[in-house]
Amino acid sequence: MTRLHRLRRSSSICILAAAFVLAGVSAAAAEQPVVEWSVRPASVTAARGQAIKVEVVAAIPDGWHIYSTKHYGANGPAVFPTAISVGSGSVVKVAGEITYPKPTLIKQDAFDVEMFEKSATFAVPLQVNADAKPGDYKVALTVDSQICSDTACVPSFGKTVSFALRVTEEQAGAAPAAAVSAPAFGTRDEIERARQSGLLAYLVLALSMGAAALLTPCVFPMIPITVSFFTKRKETSRARSIRDAAVYALGIVLTFIGLGFLFTLLMGATGIRDFAANPWVNLFIAAVFVVFALNLLGSFEIQLPGFILERLSSASRPGQGIGAVLLMGLVFSLTSFTCTVPFIGAALFSATQGQWLWPLVGMFGFATAFSAPFFVLALFPPLLKALPKSGGWLNSVKVVMGFLELAAAMKFLSQSDLAWRWGFLTREVFVSVWIALAVLTAFYLLGRIQFPHDTPLPHIGAVRALFATAFLSLGFWLTTGLFGQPLGELDAYVPPKPYPGQEVTPSGTGPAAGAGLTWLEDWDSALAEAQRSGKPLFVDFTGYTCTNCRWMETNMFSQPEVSQLLTGFVRVQLHADGRKDAHEIARSLRNRKIQEERFKTVALPFYAIISPDDKVLATFPGLTRDVGTFVAFLKTGK
Repeated sequence: MTRLHRLRRSSSICILAAAFVLAGVSAAAAEQPVVEWSVRPASVTAARGQAIKVEVVAAIPDGWHIYSTKHYGANGPAVFPTAISVGSGSVVKVAGEITYPKPTLIKQDAFDVEMFEKSATFAVPLQVNADAKPGDYKVALTVDSQICSDTACVPSFGKTVSFALRVTEEQAGAAPAAAVSAPAFGTRDEIERARQSGLLAYLVLALSMGAAALLTPCVFPMIPITVSFFTKRKETSRARSIRDAAVYALGIVLTFIGLGFLFTLLMGATGIRDFAANPWVNLFIAAVFVVFALNLLGSFEIQLPGFILERLSSASRPGQGIGAVLLMGLVFSLTSFTCTVPFIGAALFSATQGQWLWPLVGMFGFATAFSAPFFVLALFPPLLKALPKSGGWLNSVKVVMGFLELAAAMKFLSQSDLAWRWGFLTREVFVSVWIALAVLTAFYLLGRIQFPHDTPLPHIGAVRALFATAFLSLGFWLTTGLFGQPLGELDAYVPPKPYPGQEVTPSGTGPAAGAGLTWLEDWDSALAEAQRSGKPLFVDFTGYTCTNCRWMETNMFSQPEVSQLLTGFVRVQLHADGRKDAHEIARSLRNRKIQEERFKTVALPFYAIISPDDKVLATFPGLTRDVGTFVAFLKTGK
């Protein structure tokens, strides 16, 4: 019995020990960190032999890190670099060096070891095999890495991520990787990559985007507005002129930051764009421009109601301190918000999720670069005043600027008209007003019209005659726009032809826009048509009041090669700013939701190509003036 008892006791101890060991193993397994791997884009279309690029993204648990792909040699530190590979039987092969953002460096065995915490993005260059058969493939990438903390390291081998690849019939040459996915400069992905590279890289991106935004159509009207506003201020010292210019630039920066955060927090990622596109806001901007124009023309004696005249006069009277300068900074920002959303909307998106530092740095950098040239412009008029005998001709400059401000006011009146769909300012009416203003300016320069503060004009000099000829020529050229001729850059500012809601199109199709192409206006209907016809779907996220959208639709879509390629798609235009009635407002809200949830952006314009089975083939954010780039994007999608 005693021996049997000892055997039983020994067995119990062994069982208990085994149980403790298993429990410890289970606990260790439960605590083992897991890196979540993903790949983007989720689907790619490419030709045989074409180079493509995908990004393998790691989400790293707190307190742990992984290493970059850098190898340190046999005598290097005891770390396992991240490795990304494809199998031997894959339809693609790695075709170059894997790149990644700037890593964090730690000292280990006298080496600077590269590692990543929280997240890491590896750009993997691939090439489709030249003999690949056309069709759909699932491409698997294998990731081997080592996950380490301050006290332990855990191997993580054989993790697999995959993406869908459609190989097309044509044989590609040395096609660039950018042809697979259109440039996404300033999108949330671009911003996220800059953030991973550090604060300085993010600030540089913000500054570069602010400089790039100066080329958008929204900015051009503010050049004469700025010059004319500072021209009409009283004589000041050089120090005061510098102060006013600095206040103007500061007003732009503060408005971008302050209103950007305020409306994003109150109304979401599209808040600032919605505010800038609000028809009441556009009416206010138009009124400000008209008041400034009347002031330049010396015409405040027109019989407006006394209290309105007093308020407008006090708000715009030159030499009244910095209040009017700050007001102009506010007006400038409001006129530009609709063209700066591609970066601002993406930068401010994180503010809706409680992050403040990154949006603040991004907005500050963007607005600083955006306002810098206008600081210089604000200094220019005082220099003109310092020239000898500047009195008479300087007043003529003011009057010409007044006519230009009236022309700019028409643009904002048109924005309100389009938003409410009144139909008063059609393309013909709008262009006719501009023609009249151009002719009146020419007559004024020729001495046929005089204003209260003008001095007698004894003769017409060569410079006046030259400018008068230029304005007359402008009037005649604008006249061609009444007969259907394109107006180039100016088409971004005038109402579309035909006016929304007045289109005459074949039965069963949507409105015509851009090179006479017809468009559907509903996402579900367009996707159903793509599935029925087997054609890819071209999606145009646009706006009635979006200047950049208008430019693309009139100048890019009308290019012969672009127009020809677009005929091969089912086309849908999804407006994000409709305000005509409750039905249109609801449809616009749905369109915004589709864009934000499906494509993670609020930029307008934004283009996407969707396969008949509802997969994203390619996207293209924002405005481009390069026809070849847009053609490459369309060909990629097909």
